Amino acid sequence: MKGTHGTTQDRVESIKKNGFQFPCSGESGRRKGSGVYFWDYETDDYRQDAIELARVFWANLGRIRGKESQPGNGLAVADVTFDENMVFVDALVKENLEVLMVMLRENESKYQSAQGENIDFEEWGGVYDNFIREIERVWQKEVHALRISAQVPGKNVPVRFRMQPQTCLVVRAPSEVIKELEFLDVSNL
Repeated sequence: MKGTHGTTQDRVESIKKNGFQFPCSGESGRRKGSGVYFWDYETDDYRQDAIELARVFWANLGRIRGKESQPGNGLAVADVTFDENMVFVDALVKENLEVLMVMLRENESKYQSAQGENIDFEEWGGVYDNFIREIERVWQKEVHALRISAQVPGKNVPVRFRMQPQTCLVVRAPSEVIKELEFLDVSNL
């Protein structure tokens, strides 16, 4: 299994040296769960789409956060190969999706009230984190990632990505499960 992740050029050396770091408490990306998001792919035929997803997501997120024009914030795309022993829960499987949807429904009022507020997501625990903990309890083993479907936010999203949500992996401890890491030259994208 492989995946792509869009980030800024100024983070490349840090990622190579220290691995991927996800946001601290109170920063974006913690409401649903802790982890680094990778657009997953399994075939070379789909690899270019996964790279494009990383690019479009990064560009739109930069615009949303107002960071796209800051120095050092050019696009860098990480292309990773995950260890074949990585344990992941596929939330696209109907039984898993139903359990996750019930948890989302049960936490919806908490999630709604958190919109725009600075709450302690570490203490609350994101919905995905709680879901993974429940799966770990049932499976009696550590889960490294969760496969979900996600929409790419913002403008200039290719039609094919708007027609169908794309799959991505929320990886909890990327350093433990990334077997190969390569940063791609995306200057021609």
